[in-house]
Amino acid sequence: MVKRRRRNQKIKICLIVLAVLVVLAVAGYGGFLIWKEFFRNNEPVAENLTEGEQETLNSKRNENIPEEPLITEDEGGKKVVQFDGDDPNKADELTGVVTFAKVNPEGDKLVVRVNIDQFLEEGKCTGYIYNTDNMLVYESEAGIEGAASTSTCQGFDIPLEGLGTGKKQIIVRLKSGDKTGKIIGETEI
Repeated sequence: MVKRRRRNQKIKICLIVLAVLVVLAVAGYGGFLIWKEFFRNNEPVAENLTEGEQETLNSKRNENIPEEPLITEDEGGKKVVQFDGDDPNKADELTGVVTFAKVNPEGDKLVVRVNIDQFLEEGKCTGYIYNTDNMLVYESEAGIEGAASTSTCQGFDIPLEGLGTGKKQIIVRLKSGDKTGKIIGETEI
């Protein structure tokens, strides 16, 4: 009989704990829904606003609407959509970034890749590698290839012989038609 009472007490305790957990879960979910609804509808109701407040609210709403894309034509007559900012193809100087500069998995060459912000159909990239003493340790040329709306240097695969180890500065000079530019990056060998 003592075992039966202990067993019944254990069952009662388990049921009470389970009931408390269910009540807490329901209360937490309800609180989450109320919190979510409060923050979703925290804008003032338009009919209760003065004229100046209504204009302020409308201007804030319009800030999030993107501008119409600018449609330009490249040299080939193809239409290019410019969504935000100035058209980089109309810039006086060529710009870009070193997108990759690492030693390949075989460990025998430094692979350098460059992306150019402008669309170019031809031109050349001249790559330079300098050590920490600003001494030139490598120089090479590569052509420029056009992509969808940007361009890229055909790439530099530089043998590690003669480069040494440590931090290296990468400078790529760009030339296409009458436009020039310079891209700077760095890597560690």
